Amino acid sequence: MLTVTETSTRPSASQSASSSPADRDRAPTAPASETAESAPAKPPSAPIWLRIVQGLSGLGLMVGFFMPWIKLGEMVSVSGFGLVLTSGDVVEQLSAPSRGLIVAIPLIGLALIAIAMKGFRGLAWAGLATGILIILVGLYTLISFFLDSTGTGMWLVTGSALLALGTSAIALRLSRAR
Repeated sequence: MLTVTETSTRPSASQSASSSPADRDRAPTAPASETAESAPAKPPSAPIWLRIVQGLSGLGLMVGFFMPWIKLGEMVSVSGFGLVLTSGDVVEQLSAPSRGLIVAIPLIGLALIAIAMKGFRGLAWAGLATGILIILVGLYTLISFFLDSTGTGMWLVTGSALLALGTSAIALRLSRAR
């Protein structure tokens, strides 16, 4: 059979007689084991495999900055570093809207490596911000380059193909409804 005993926080008669009024007014202190548990714990760091992958992505940004980004046949090859240093109409069209980000790519890569090595809790946010920022700027550059470099004929053909696709989808939908 299990019995539960109550412990009282009130001092016994012998304790209260021997203690001074100042001792009785003090709040009871917690045992040492309890205070060690209530101390704030160090924030957990990311798992080692995740830190390695994040570090590799930073290394990829740093190395990729110096590798070819644009190849026009065998004659012309331009890296991210080349886009920052060279000028001209084509280079300006490709890098002008995002030249600041292009310069920041190796620095962002270095920051990702440092965060991965330290194991900060900001690892997830740093990777997320880097990925979203570079992809959005890359999509903007790609779309603006496509819009600036295509002629009226390409737009007419693309619009007609979308119109044909839309009318055939509607026709198929209407034929199933009958």
